[in-house]
Amino acid sequence: MVPCLICGKDASTGWLLGLSPSPDSLKVALCAGHDTAENRTLAAAAWEKLMHGEVARLIQLHAVPFRSRTPYVLTVRYVDGGSESTPCVAHAVFENMALQVTPPEGAVRYYLLRYIKSFETSAFAR
Repeated sequence: MVPCLICGKDASTGWLLGLSPSPDSLKVALCAGHDTAENRTLAAAAWEKLMHGEVARLIQLHAVPFRSRTPYVLTVRYVDGGSESTPCVAHAVFENMALQVTPPEGAVRYYLLRYIKSFETSAFAR
């Protein structure tokens, strides 16, 4: 049920503003009795405010802190022996399955954690 913006009654069969696959909480509606051009303008402004709030909430929830773009060395030691050192500007572990490494040139590389014994970072020697 999507409530009417003006009176709060069920407006599911009235004028509705929102994206089809989104939940009803992200839609704004007007019942047949309040479906006027002026109220549609108010509803559009309310929906825009709702979307700005939702985007701000999602950014707050999923924000990734800024990391320095200063290159450093990431050394990966493999389970089967051997190691690899690569310069990078960022790295992250995803869902305990993969290590994502971003080198200075920007092409992202992935390493499966099941093949990695350990990894560590150190200062980049110039």
